Order: sequence, then structure tokens, then C-alpha cells
Amino acid sequence: MDTLFYKEAVQIVEAHLARKDFTVGELAFLMGMNRVTLHRRMKSVMHKPAGAFIREIRLEHAAGFLSSGEFKVCEAARHSGFFNLSYFSKCFKERYGVKPSEYLGENPRHQIPNPNQMQKFKIHKTFGI
Repeated sequence: MDTLFYKEAVQIVEAHLARKDFTVGELAFLMGMNRVTLHRRMKSVMHKPAGAFIREIRLEHAAGFLSSGEFKVCEAARHSGFFNLSYFSKCFKERYGVKPSEYLGENPRHQIPNPNQMQKFKIHKTFGI
């Protein structure tokens, strides 16, 4: 049951990845529950609130875009739903320990596959599933 919940949440977030206005409330609606129920369920299943879950999915994709070498930082940010570059840089550095510009393929140890090649275990590991 938790795996199905997780997969559905990931699919919905990925379908709305580039939308900066995609909110926790909209995720809850699309999953057929209210915000409070979604928050409780996310905390119990993934040990993170829904907003952090959305941000983590976006950051995973942004890292994939950057490591592909095909996107500039601003393009990777926009394609993953971040339209404030300073906020994107702050979140990215907190998550990966380097600035997005430093991650652009200059240092192979920071590379991860692009989103089309990403393995679900990476996200599962992030959320302790």
C-alpha cells in the first residue's frame, strides 16, 4: 500500500515538474485527499512533509539535467520547477553540497544519471523506503 502511494505521488509530481505553481494542495487533490491527510501520510511513509517531497523530486531531476551537460543552470532550474535561481541554488547546495554551477559535469563524483536513466532506488533511498 505504501509503495503504491509513493509511486502515485512520484508520478503526479513528475507530470507537473516544470510548473512553478504546483502546490501541496494540488498534489493532495490529485491524490484524492486533503492537505492534512496528505501531510500525515507523507510523514508516516517518507518521513518528510509533502513540500519537501516535491522539492526533492525537483532537485533530483535538476541534478540529472545538469549532469547531462545539455542544460545551463537556469534552464535546469526552470525545467524542474524552480523559477527563483537564488532559491534553487540554496536548495541544490543543501541537497548536494555544491552549487549547481559546480555540478555542471566538472566533477564526475557529483554526477548522477539524467532523469530518464534515474533508478527509483535513488529516490527510495532519499525517503527511506
